[in-house]
Amino acid sequence: MLIYALDKLERNDMSAVTAQLTRLFDEFTSECQQQGNPTILVEDDWLSPALRPGFEVDHECEWLPASIENTPLDMFERLSDALEIDIPQSIIDYYTCFWSQPILANHTEGELSLIFVWNPDDLERLRENLIGHALNKKRMRQTISFFFATTEPDGDQILSVESSTGRVLLEKPGQKKFSVIAEDLETFLSQVTCLHR
Repeated sequence: MLIYALDKLERNDMSAVTAQLTRLFDEFTSECQQQGNPTILVEDDWLSPALRPGFEVDHECEWLPASIENTPLDMFERLSDALEIDIPQSIIDYYTCFWSQPILANHTEGELSLIFVWNPDDLERLRENLIGHALNKKRMRQTISFFFATTEPDGDQILSVESSTGRVLLEKPGQKKFSVIAEDLETFLSQVTCLHR
């Protein structure tokens, strides 16, 4: 078990979604120990708690997912106010668990890229994108959903959590057709394994 997950486990306040994400990131980190940590070009205006100690601006530096402390729930309160609906707790748990770059993963439906936030500014950018997606769903007179992943390798479909039911949907932005992939986000994540590339 990763060190950053132990604190939440010891407090016994880990949600089912958080537990599944912790498992996935444990797998990811174990692979990194064997194959090396991922790297990213560090920009001085786009830093993250996920950057490993000793990073240098304008250099390729290592990163690993880092637990989000003092969870910034205010963003989801403002998102809820803007859309005038309740945000599913599963999607709040998902996005307030770890700072990370997107993670490649595998599911029975195929490969996907799990979306995460890199820093607090990225969380705000996510809010804008979630609002845009929700307004598009309203325009098509569909139930609002909140995306958390894209399909690979093309990225033209998204996986989302339906606001009214909590079901995980596979949908293509701008189209009304969708498929139900899992009854809830916890179930979906339990069927996902990390890919390290």
